[in-house]
Amino acid sequence: MLLMRGFSRLEDWLLDGAGILAPCVALFPMEWGDQKGPYHLAIAIGFFVCIGLTAVVCSTKTLSQLPADLPNRDKRIAFYRHWYRFFGILMIAAPASAFIFLAHQPVKMFVVEAAGVWAFGLFWIFKTFELRTSDVEKKIMCGEIGTERNSTFDWKETKRQPAVPAQT
Repeated sequence: MLLMRGFSRLEDWLLDGAGILAPCVALFPMEWGDQKGPYHLAIAIGFFVCIGLTAVVCSTKTLSQLPADLPNRDKRIAFYRHWYRFFGILMIAAPASAFIFLAHQPVKMFVVEAAGVWAFGLFWIFKTFELRTSDVEKKIMCGEIGTERNSTFDWKETKRQPAVPAQT
């Protein structure tokens, strides 16, 4: 996630945060029996909040790039928007509820955290299909469109905007 560039500065920050926190979740194990792991839970919640917010807040920016001639385009956009929101909320709610309700039940907490990880995996699969359908990454690399990070282009347009000649 650290190597990925988001389509906005906020998405970049959220992906960077998740990329830093993800290995820390593994490096700081959870509480288990006699073993104390006070940092794991806070790190895991931070990770899930970052990826959940990415799904809920940032993931719909690319939907406008789905081809205009795509069959049932509006229904597909609504479909993706619905599932991105669902997966994002699940990514945040699963670990938060594990913390609130299962703090002293490590096996159940693990299962609920795993549900958050599965939600992330499913979100990633949906996003991959959407990006493949829209070809938005190729369009950005070819300079056909820009991102909020690179605002020399209009994100809503699919062709480069002509430069305005300087006034003399």
